[in-house]
Amino acid sequence: KKLKLEETDTNHSDVTNSDIVDDTSDVIKKDGDNDCDGKDDTKNGHDVDKGAEKKPVRMNLREKSVEAFNSIKSKPLDGLVIVCRQHPGNLITFLAKYISPSRPFAVFCPYKEPLLDTYMQLKEGGLAVMVNLSETWLRSHQVLPQRTHPTVLMSGGGGYLLTGIFVQN
Repeated sequence: KKLKLEETDTNHSDVTNSDIVDDTSDVIKKDGDNDCDGKDDTKNGHDVDKGAEKKPVRMNLREKSVEAFNSIKSKPLDGLVIVCRQHPGNLITFLAKYISPSRPFAVFCPYKEPLLDTYMQLKEGGLAVMVNLSETWLRSHQVLPQRTHPTVLMSGGGGYLLTGIFVQN
């Protein structure tokens, strides 16, 4: 808020608090809120309720997770794709009961060992057939006039892919 001081004379000793005037008193918002913070109290053209509190991020994530799980339980799924950095074994065996029989699945992981364990879980449990573990690797080639060769500087591997078809146990 901008404040101005009304001077009565050159001697400031006789200035009292009543002589201090508020310049922002003429700025009144439509809803009667006179906070004068200069910020717009609208979001995307809609009024924002200052009394409503924002939900914490974790609570929103939890609600979305519960909603997604309820939609999975409502009807069998037609397939499953998992991309993970952790061990996918427990996740795929848990989700297998929500997948329709004779439906495909694919699991990508940057490491081979977790997918080997998952491969063994699926085969021993009789959950899937045609289970295949393959390495994803793309070799790019440099093509120039009258010469073609693989690119000299290439990254290592791209990760591993476990695929198969779920069956009814």
